[in-house]
Amino acid sequence: MPLQEILQTASRAVNENLQSIAPGLPSDLLRYAGATVLVCLALLLLIAAASLLRKKKPTVSRDIFAHLSRKGVMLDVMNGPKSTALRCAITSVSRKRLRCAVVERLDLPQVEQGENALCMFAPARVDDRTVNAFYAEMLELDLSKGEAGHVVLARPNKLFHKSRRSQKRKRVVDQQFVRVKLWLADPQESDIAFEDAVPHIGVNAFASRNGQSANSVINISKSGMALSISDSLLPETCGVGAPVTVNLFMFRFRDKEFHPFWYQGEVRSLGQASPGFTRIGIEFTGVGRFTARELTWNNL
Repeated sequence: MPLQEILQTASRAVNENLQSIAPGLPSDLLRYAGATVLVCLALLLLIAAASLLRKKKPTVSRDIFAHLSRKGVMLDVMNGPKSTALRCAITSVSRKRLRCAVVERLDLPQVEQGENALCMFAPARVDDRTVNAFYAEMLELDLSKGEAGHVVLARPNKLFHKSRRSQKRKRVVDQQFVRVKLWLADPQESDIAFEDAVPHIGVNAFASRNGQSANSVINISKSGMALSISDSLLPETCGVGAPVTVNLFMFRFRDKEFHPFWYQGEVRSLGQASPGFTRIGIEFTGVGRFTARELTWNNL
């Protein structure tokens, strides 16, 4: 149907409706009112068409990296899915590169310039899905100034979700229901009698004896835990990769008493928890049980 006929048909329909609403109005006034209604409808159609032709938003990947940079979200350069080498902050985002400042060095990076590095960050929602990781080419790595330095990564084309641990850790809110004794030693090689020995690090368990009452448990799961330890009480042998033996006491409300659990593992990360305190990330690799009054160990 030609446009002119469409407009005439619409005009007659509007006039008829207005006449039925207000039958006493003069015909000239009805025509003016009908024309006004048609103009308003045309404007609405024009606005709708303009919104459809509006320029598309920037790519999602560009938005997420700008968001991480603005919010100061840490970007971890990994040596593997469970081992963080560098903790960085994105300082600038361009079409082809991400420039990051090294905030914390936890391990010697295994990736070299020109190779792809696994990078992980706090989970974020992008296009109705959760992402927290990407692979990117390492364009530049400068650690010549100790822990200070920078990393330049090629902009990744794909974001995805990767699990960082097999068990979700639960934050410990009330410290009175958990106690920890920790030794920096491999239980299967050390001669320490752990059941009776004074721990190298204590949290809520005989802690006041060594002035460790300010230490705390940050979070815990079946596969590991994180501790906040006073810098002044941190043993010199405590470093990433160091073996540990952990005697963990958990309060059971049903029995109204603490139950002991034994784990062997290793230090996976070290970082600042708060001013004057170090955050120690520990991964459990084995579990201990008493058999004939001796501790026996099995891998997790």
